[in-house]
Amino acid sequence: VSQKVLIEQLRALEEHGMVSRQPSARDRQGIEYLLTPLGESLRPILELLIEWGVHHAMELDEADRLLPCEAVVRDRIIRSENENA
Repeated sequence: VSQKVLIEQLRALEEHGMVSRQPSARDRQGIEYLLTPLGESLRPILELLIEWGVHHAMELDEADRLLPCEAVVRDRIIRSENENA
């Protein structure tokens, strides 16, 4: 996913109340996206989707292509290094 597409998607999620945006505590130019309570309410559904994906990847012998979720989403935070890219 390109940075531009990621930022567009995060802004759409923010518009719909799923995430909130704030300056990064670790990087002056960075932005952190935090799940709102509404976004957090999707966690059980997302966990079921992850289980489904893992199950079918194993059936297709493609489990080696899966990324661990921690590589994509840190606990409660999605981070964009530079919002202006």
